[in-house]
Amino acid sequence: MVEAKIYSLAALLTLVLVLSSLYMNYYVSEIKQKELQEKYDSINKLLSSSQLEFEYLGNSNNSCDLLNESVNITRTNLIGINRKLEEYKEYMISDSEFNRLKTEQTILYVKIWMLSNQIKERCDMKFTTVLYLWDTDLESKQQGYILDAIREDHQDDLLVIPLDYNFNIGIINLIKKDHDVTSAPTIIINEQTKLVGLQNRETIEKLL
Repeated sequence: MVEAKIYSLAALLTLVLVLSSLYMNYYVSEIKQKELQEKYDSINKLLSSSQLEFEYLGNSNNSCDLLNESVNITRTNLIGINRKLEEYKEYMISDSEFNRLKTEQTILYVKIWMLSNQIKERCDMKFTTVLYLWDTDLESKQQGYILDAIREDHQDDLLVIPLDYNFNIGIINLIKKDHDVTSAPTIIINEQTKLVGLQNRETIEKLL
């Protein structure tokens, strides 16, 4: 009788621990998703403001400096979000929620890339844009480390846009088709030079 009560109590405690663990996981997931969403919303507002400034300021003397500063802030925030999204993946309740956040991230990356190209053309700025289409294989990871190192040394004049080659949304498919990208890793520098496969640092820096 005593043993039965002990077993029942142990089973009850186990159930409580399991339910508590599930609740904490859900709670942490909700907090992290909310944090990411708030950051996305903030960056989206900043990017929308930059686009509006671009249209409003035209060719006035101060427009280029103001817009470039705004794009730099947005770019820095996006890099941080990219890292957080990968870190938070394990806390996501469902793949659909993760994909929703990743879609928003990808759209923001493409928007800042397009706006940067407009600013570069109108303001005659000399910074370099790099589209990096990556996969989950070892070569892509190695290429990512190389690009991260290059970006650290060229922060003021280099914009790297990482895009998941296998992420099946319209804008990714359009970019792949437009630039004839059929494998990853692939690097596209200033929308003109395409490098396919793993590239060393020296090769990339010569083209910046």
